[in-house]
Amino acid sequence: MRYSSPVRCPPEPLPRYPSPSRQPVLALRDEDELVSGLRTFITNENDIEREKTSLALKSDFNMTDAFGIFDRNRDGMIS
Repeated sequence: MRYSSPVRCPPEPLPRYPSPSRQPVLALRDEDELVSGLRTFITNENDIEREKTSLALKSDFNMTDAFGIFDRNRDGMIS
């Protein structure tokens, strides 16, 4: 006896009913600027994470030496 997996259809999107009393919070231009800024922020965060991972995977990298670069007077603190 063969069993076939049921075919699943994607759920239909819910209809949108705009509220007549609800106005947009931001003007379209401001909303575009916000979205652009968030995209830039996310891109920068992804770049930082990628570089941190790349640095951590390098065989010659260790935190002690990295800290030593900034601990100029070797007192265990960065001033």
